[in-house]
Amino acid sequence: MSLPYIQIANIQIRDSKYGLALVINTLKMSGGYVLGFRIDPPEKLHEIYKELTSLHTVYSETPIFGVDYKPKPDLEPQNNDHLSIDDIEEIDEKKSNEINHNFSAYLSAEDSVSVM
Repeated sequence: MSLPYIQIANIQIRDSKYGLALVINTLKMSGGYVLGFRIDPPEKLHEIYKELTSLHTVYSETPIFGVDYKPKPDLEPQNNDHLSIDDIEEIDEKKSNEINHNFSAYLSAEDSVSVM
């Protein structure tokens, strides 16, 4: 099972009909699931609980969203009033041109249709 830390609401050890279990609650926006895991022996259960809570705490303090941002020193104006459109670098020009082309084709096709 794979569950991103960002989707975890809390982690706890609770008693269940099968004995002590590791319980992970996900956020409501992630489905609001309650996942229970029985881990034997109980010592291993407590080790895993400590490890998961530690990792979740570290992640929560400094989350990783999958994007590395390193500003270019020459593009860091002291005042945002000096920032111009020429200072912004477009990363994926191919995709945006494709979208604009498709949108333009849609609009031109719509103009050619006559309504009676």
